[in-house]
Amino acid sequence: MVRVTLSPRTLVSVSAVVLGGLIALVAAAAMTAAGPTVRIGTAPGEAFAYVPTEVRVAAAGEVVIEFHNDSTVDHNLTFTGPLEGSTRTIVAPGEVERFAVRPPGPASYAFVCTIHEGMVGRLVIEAGSAG
Repeated sequence: MVRVTLSPRTLVSVSAVVLGGLIALVAAAAMTAAGPTVRIGTAPGEAFAYVPTEVRVAAAGEVVIEFHNDSTVDHNLTFTGPLEGSTRTIVAPGEVERFAVRPPGPASYAFVCTIHEGMVGRLVIEAGSAG
C-alpha cells in the first residue's frame, strides 16, 4: 500500500480541479438535455390510427417524440409543413423509435403515416413556459 500525503494547498488545488470538472459536466448535460418526451403510439391490431391522435405540450425548445408501433402492421410518423422530423420509412410492429423536433413556436403541427393515407395526428405546442 502506498500512502500519499498532500499539503493543504495541494489538496485545495486538486479539489478545485475536480469540482471544476464536475461543474463543466453538469453544465454540458444541461445544455444538451432534451425537452419533454411525448409518447405517440398506434392503435392495436390492424387499425390505421395514432393513439393519441392529438398531443399537447407546453412551449419548449425541443420535443422528443417516442413512437411506439403497437400495431400488427408497419407504420411510420412524419411531420408535414414547417416542422421537420420523422421516423424511419418503416417501423415494424412492436418497435419503438425516438427522434427530436424543434417547433418554431406555439401552433398545431400535423403528422402522418406515409404508408397509410388518412392516418393523421397533431402535436399542439401551447403558448407559455415549459418551466
